[in-house]
Amino acid sequence: MRDKKVLLCLNGKIIGGAERMSMHLAEELSKQNSIEVLLNAKDTREHELFNNYVTKVIVNNHFASKLRPFHFLFKLIQFLQILIFSKYDLIIFENKFLMQIGIPIAKLLRKQIWIYVHYPVTEYEIKRCFYKYANKIILCCSNLDKYFIHSEQLRLKLQVLPNFVEPIILLKKIKTVEEIVLTCIGHISEVKGQKFIIELAKEISSPKLKIYLIGSVKAENLWYQKECLRLVQLYGLEEQIIFTGQIGNANEYLSMTDIYIQPSLAEGLPLSILEAMANSLPIVAFETDGISEAVISGHNGYLLSKNDLLGFKEKIVQLATDSENCRLLGNYSYKLFDEKFRRSNFHENCQRLFT
Repeated sequence: MRDKKVLLCLNGKIIGGAERMSMHLAEELSKQNSIEVLLNAKDTREHELFNNYVTKVIVNNHFASKLRPFHFLFKLIQFLQILIFSKYDLIIFENKFLMQIGIPIAKLLRKQIWIYVHYPVTEYEIKRCFYKYANKIILCCSNLDKYFIHSEQLRLKLQVLPNFVEPIILLKKIKTVEEIVLTCIGHISEVKGQKFIIELAKEISSPKLKIYLIGSVKAENLWYQKECLRLVQLYGLEEQIIFTGQIGNANEYLSMTDIYIQPSLAEGLPLSILEAMANSLPIVAFETDGISEAVISGHNGYLLSKNDLLGFKEKIVQLATDSENCRLLGNYSYKLFDEKFRRSNFHENCQRLFT
């Protein structure tokens, strides 16, 4: 595929793994094509992630956003203007809202349509977001294909493009005190499971335990953050559980981590898991779609059923008291990362995608 004008439609409200992987796809496409980026955002703020590309923003209208039908219509008009006056050959959708308003228009204008899927989807979302009109459906991990088993038409469009991270490995920090450090990366929300981690800390009940919770919080999840902070105070865990907020380089924390934890209720293939693997860490997580492609239970960590508090505690205590097993699992984490989740793998998969 070459000499095409491509529009990449993303969420600009919060920059996470899905947006970062979408920009890596744009980087691969830009070698032989012209790329522009469209953001669904609250304002026209700039972000360094998009600096290399012409970036357009569909912004919220303050008055229209008060009434949902007008809010939808306002954004639809903006999107129509962009599509009609810019002659794109291919439009790639990652943002669900932009899929709903953009895919029917793109189909009407006879554009090539790709959908980049980073998270589990429901049958309702597949219908509402017009997946049937896509020419290709790109999955960040192969386990997401189960959400399309009901349709032979959709299954034929699936292509897997696994995530990757660039390893930034720092020397392990020497701890001045004897402690067991756990780290979890992800925006503060019910689906990421920070409340579960607080209950886990209460259950383990050890003064040696230190937990870093790294990630920002969306406005709609402020209530959940307040509830988490309330529980931390109620259980007297202020010295053990640290909310860092959004940070630039999580490797600073991963370099002093003993065990990486990810009790997410739903995931694609989280970059945080791959970063932990690149840092040779054992991983304890819930068994969700993409995580089970990166974590092999008993080899580089342990996978547990969702909300299995006692099982999670057992594995953490087991690893904390067996440094040799912790080291062996961590070494296998790096081995898996090196084999499956490097940029070179992503590049090869992109070449197959573009043919």
